Amino acid sequence: MAISPGEAVDIRPVLVARQITKRFGSTVANTNIDFDLLPREIHALLGENGAGKSTLLSILYGLTSPDSGEVILTAEPLKGWHLHHDRWRYIGMVPQQFRLVPNMTVAEHVALRLTGERTRFSALIKRVGIKVNELSERYDLQLRPNQLVSGLSIGERQRLEILRALYMEPTILLLDEPTSVLTPQEAEKLYSTLQYMVRSEGKAVVLTTHRMKEVLDYADRVTVLRSGKRTAVLSSGQVTFSVLVEAMLGERTMSVVAHPSVPDHASLVLLEAEDLHLVTHPGRTADLTPLHGISFTVRDGEIFGIAGVEGNGQTALELILAGLLEPSSGRLLLRRSRKAASLDTVASSEQKSRRNLDLGYIPSDRARFGVVASLTVQENLLLPRLAHASGLQPSPIQGVTAAETADLIGAFRIEPPNPRLMVSQLSGGNMQKVVLARELSRNPLVTVAAQPTAGLDVGAASMFRTRLREHANAGAGVVLISSDLDELLEVADKIAVMYRGRLSQPWARSQFDVQAIGAAMAGGVTG
Repeated sequence: MAISPGEAVDIRPVLVARQITKRFGSTVANTNIDFDLLPREIHALLGENGAGKSTLLSILYGLTSPDSGEVILTAEPLKGWHLHHDRWRYIGMVPQQFRLVPNMTVAEHVALRLTGERTRFSALIKRVGIKVNELSERYDLQLRPNQLVSGLSIGERQRLEILRALYMEPTILLLDEPTSVLTPQEAEKLYSTLQYMVRSEGKAVVLTTHRMKEVLDYADRVTVLRSGKRTAVLSSGQVTFSVLVEAMLGERTMSVVAHPSVPDHASLVLLEAEDLHLVTHPGRTADLTPLHGISFTVRDGEIFGIAGVEGNGQTALELILAGLLEPSSGRLLLRRSRKAASLDTVASSEQKSRRNLDLGYIPSDRARFGVVASLTVQENLLLPRLAHASGLQPSPIQGVTAAETADLIGAFRIEPPNPRLMVSQLSGGNMQKVVLARELSRNPLVTVAAQPTAGLDVGAASMFRTRLREHANAGAGVVLISSDLDELLEVADKIAVMYRGRLSQPWARSQFDVQAIGAAMAGGVTG
């Protein structure tokens, strides 16, 4: 807890959860969890996917009722909350997923929570606008009441969600993955603001994050959950990377893989994007960012990283590389096999049969493009064996290779390890493991991996990165599109930045500069 020398501080908790248990059907999300939040502290909730963090956060906020146990705020149980109940004034929450309407202004969004007030809407908006300006200046949020949401950057939209949570001047602030869409500079600025709230205004903050460095750098205390149970409560003086990993994963360990250097002149070019443009039109491409002259090469043994805050054209580039979208102009060149003497242009007619071109694909939208929900885990793992992509039926692959399926389930830690389970019954993280296992087991010449670890816990993310690195070390090429800069810094051989549909010149690994790359993500550099 951050306290000035000689300062008298009330160390009684401002929020206490006692013996919280919550079930969803046969799944126990939380089991007898105790949690307390002290004044003037940043308290991190850490754990793997499915550990129960989001459920506990929802219970602390009052959106979800526990099956047993209680939450106490200012010595009063929080029961029967509703939107206009006074106790909501004490707690603000910033969700991971934005809940914003593009054609509304900043002030209108803030006023939505106040619609129960009996006053003319125009008068309400005027009053809200005055306070928006005051809060924006106090916390350096740099938002104006009349700004349209459609014109805000991703970082500005995050700040709007924070402003909405702060409008009632709550004592407690709950944040769910607050930096997942921010540049390093924006994340640093956010934590600076949180520290000001804690130290100067006496607020208390609870946050969930998968970014271990943020926990090490900023948390005063850490509560670790594993399989719905509390495994540790640690003060900042007790926290190290290894201690956190052990509390999260138990006896399991994180993978580490060698990272050989890749000399530009000695390796073969496997894929080349040459002056790709995308002109968007109403309809299918209306929600995509136009692309302007995207060019890069990928060599064997190389992970080519593409960084950027989400919404800067990564989705359009991913779909083009995967053969799901045709560029307006430009061309893709691909080495069709390891023995091929040269690159060949990929014709438009080949776009939808890209698998025949020895290219793997790990999509950002795993549910839409990565798995077939109506098939089992085994059937999804063996999809490439099907002769015809249309009219998928279970019969061609039933019992084909049970041993191989079991090996993949074990090697990629797919839970639960049941090959006959419908893939739709898996968590998002385990669906992603199915996709990774299927694509890498084919040993494709080039793999496009888009946001492969988004929303995954530290253990699963570490396994993913190790597998991609091993894949490249074996002589493949990887295009890794990620909004997680730490991920790219860990495994990529080169990093280029996408900003508003343009790609910067790449940095080689020996030239990686976090500040420069972060500045490019914010628009400071263009290619």
